[in-house]
Amino acid sequence: MIDKTFLEKQSTKWQTTTINVLREYLQHLFLAGFYEQKGAEQLSFKGGTALRIIHQSPRFSEDLDFSSQISSTTKIESLIENTLLKIQEEGIAMSISEAKTTSGGYFFDSETKIFDQPISIKLNISTRFNASAEVVMINSDFLPPYNLVALKTEDLVEEKIQALLSRKKERDYFDLYFILRSRLNINSIIKNKAELEKAIKTNKDNFEGLKQFLPKSFWAIISDLPQNLLNELSKLN
Repeated sequence: MIDKTFLEKQSTKWQTTTINVLREYLQHLFLAGFYEQKGAEQLSFKGGTALRIIHQSPRFSEDLDFSSQISSTTKIESLIENTLLKIQEEGIAMSISEAKTTSGGYFFDSETKIFDQPISIKLNISTRFNASAEVVMINSDFLPPYNLVALKTEDLVEEKIQALLSRKKERDYFDLYFILRSRLNINSIIKNKAELEKAIKTNKDNFEGLKQFLPKSFWAIISDLPQNLLNELSKLN
């Protein structure tokens, strides 16, 4: 179990809430336990949390997203249940809030309390599998190094671009900013540059909702995120 003093120090270091730190601690516990199991390699970690955990995005994220080669709900649930048992060994009991098949795969939501703070783990598993996967070693402030299987960077970025163009959520715009600043798969961004510029120029959000998931040092960036994005895109040939 995470130490309360360490939690408070980490919250100060990351300029964020203890809720974000605790959630990320739980995410690392889940991922480490999940990928210890035979069969878990058939699910590839992706999405905004992968950008943070693998590529060090400053944005904290609520969900764990995966692409899966496994279509059997029973097999997926078995992997999740075994992972929850591993987390329980750390003194953290998870209660299941929701677990169901969806049109595109499987959704799972579970909750616990750590230091009397409610924390949840949400999984979105897509069975529309992208086979481009790689093994990545994760170093965190919470656990010894562990391996996971992730969507390759080029496909992770491509999925994030398509997510922005289709759903246009606040977090997608910040993830694009991080991708641009980190120079991740720039060719894919260049290919979609005109559509991205249009989506940015027509966006009406004020991005205030992102503050709870970002260090305070990034709040100035989101105060004019559309212009910052357009400036970054203008640097691309």
